[in-house]
Amino acid sequence: MKRTRTVRLTLAALVLVLTTALALGGCGEKQIKVETGQRVVCTYGETISNTIKVIEVPASEAHLYTVKTTRELCAKHRSLESLYAAAQQAIADGDLKTARAKLAEVLALEKAYGKAAEQAAAIDAGKTPKVDPTPPGPSSTPAEGTEPTGTGIPEGPVASLATFVPDTIPGYTASRVIPSEFALNRDYIPATKSALTSVVVVVEQYKTPALAKAAAESTIRSQYSGSQASLSIEGRTVLFGVYGSRYAAMAWNEGAVLIVVEGYSGGDKAIQTKDALESIVAVIIP
Repeated sequence: MKRTRTVRLTLAALVLVLTTALALGGCGEKQIKVETGQRVVCTYGETISNTIKVIEVPASEAHLYTVKTTRELCAKHRSLESLYAAAQQAIADGDLKTARAKLAEVLALEKAYGKAAEQAAAIDAGKTPKVDPTPPGPSSTPAEGTEPTGTGIPEGPVASLATFVPDTIPGYTASRVIPSEFALNRDYIPATKSALTSVVVVVEQYKTPALAKAAAESTIRSQYSGSQASLSIEGRTVLFGVYGSRYAAMAWNEGAVLIVVEGYSGGDKAIQTKDALESIVAVIIP
């Protein structure tokens, strides 16, 4: 049985401006630094491409520049998922010769993928390995070429955003924080059975609370327009919506900070993830 997955998370555009005073100079409008561009990240964690750069623009034009983060399955992990699924099916069918060949292809691409090494060793020892009932998923497999472990949070304005991507959320395992100059995002993988297959939290610094609130509303209205709802969580107004059958998100602002919590459901039941997302939001809200 062939299994493929394509995941794409496109979050609200950022207005990334310096938090220092934006006073007008005597010779004209002050120039400020903003980020603009696009980052494409594999669902397993490694960066596919990154065109984000910092430029200087007039303060009044800062809102025109955006940063977009997109997640998709890279060619390597698409092959790994297909080969691994074929190996599991061959084991289930009792065809160990085919299973061993597929596992060899998996190991050639990534030695630590799932239980490939363990299953291959069992077959080599003349045993029939057990089928892996929980094959690797997004961000659950270490990816080659990723940055060293650690929070990755630099000094500067972005450090104040770290409180919204906690190291600990009950029931989830946190991955490494991915920072940019005025934004953070962090993936979380369920440690136990959950309605969610994976979660990403994105925190973005805006110039004013009004802009952050508008961005939260725009995120849900334009990107998660299905089953929209407005919830009250820990005294905050939190917006909820779904995209298709597998994606759901909650968004709100804390002052001039936008927080988006997006969940991916591998079981085509995005609407059923509302309670799980709500529990995460309750932990994040300070």
